[in-house]
Amino acid sequence: STLFPSPTSPYPVPPGGTSAPTVTQPIPQPTVRPEYPGPGATAPAPSPTGTGVPAPQVPTFTPGVLRSRLQATDPRAFQIVSGQTQLVMFFAYWSPESSSMAPVVTVLESRYKDRIRFVYLDIEDPGNSLFKALSKDRLLPLIFILDAQGNILKEWQGIVPGEEIVRALSTAG
Repeated sequence: STLFPSPTSPYPVPPGGTSAPTVTQPIPQPTVRPEYPGPGATAPAPSPTGTGVPAPQVPTFTPGVLRSRLQATDPRAFQIVSGQTQLVMFFAYWSPESSSMAPVVTVLESRYKDRIRFVYLDIEDPGNSLFKALSKDRLLPLIFILDAQGNILKEWQGIVPGEEIVRALSTAG
């Protein structure tokens, strides 16, 4: 059967005009923009100044250096008055906020471990039942910076920007 163009449509229509239009021209393919080379390829970072110079690459962590899961400190080893500055984090393995903060505090620990003691207390550990009772309605993780005498210098709950903790650690220890 021969296809005839319809006067109201750019597409050819079969005789009788009752069937759906049939496209006889090739469908144009999307063009690939040079800054986006296609599926599976990594696009360069856009230029922050619009000069065409790509932005610097974001540094990546070497596998094995960054822990994404905290290793809980034995609650019997934790002393509030320790004689040194401490960052104490109460967390729960089931808490997504605690999991989000784990890489942040482990990077800080590698940076400040010579000056500040890092303590990670699992709130579900029976040895932390008193702290769990005291923190009943607070969002985990709970992070405290304690001075050598156990006084609270700074505290946070939930997700905290790493830069904010760095500022507090820089002045504390």
